Amino acid sequence: GQTVTYKAESINASEKIYTTSQQNWSKNSVELSPRYYLGLQADTTDLSRDAVDISSVFYDMTTNQPMDGRLEITSRDGMTEEKAITSIQGGEIQVLLRPGKFYSLLFDQRGYAPKRINMNLSGQPLERGLFSLQMDVGSFPCTDQEVLDYLYATPIGNASYDPEADNILFDFEYTAAVNEELERIRSKYRQNQP
Repeated sequence: GQTVTYKAESINASEKIYTTSQQNWSKNSVELSPRYYLGLQADTTDLSRDAVDISSVFYDMTTNQPMDGRLEITSRDGMTEEKAITSIQGGEIQVLLRPGKFYSLLFDQRGYAPKRINMNLSGQPLERGLFSLQMDVGSFPCTDQEVLDYLYATPIGNASYDPEADNILFDFEYTAAVNEELERIRSKYRQNQP
């Protein structure tokens, strides 16, 4: 498969939903909504029933203040991988994801630790309703390359659709284990500082 990357100032820049081709996308990324990339087409998707609506606040964990940044969304569906990149303004961002795919959301800001959250919605069928999630994603100033490498490679959170619960559930034990390893790496870095 190939990777297609889309860039826009805002994932939900428009309340209108446009249907376009990948070739036309780059010609007018300001007016055409990246919802097309996410698979949310007006002719195939009822947004009141077929979407996962994620609202996030990206903030500095040392000051508890919202911060600007960048959100990269990678989706995989079988052999196809696509990426959408957008800016986070004022710390707040909202995206709509279509069920039936695997997503990786990377929150990033230069000089800060990146945070990746994987969401496996591949088992979530359409017509199950509009799922709304609030995810506050905190980051901290970071210059340690080992910490940066670890967090770029390792998701801080994993979530997936659970058919028995008919909900999207996070694996908190996984997150606790990642945080434990992260603290070990950060502690080693602090010990090596003069």
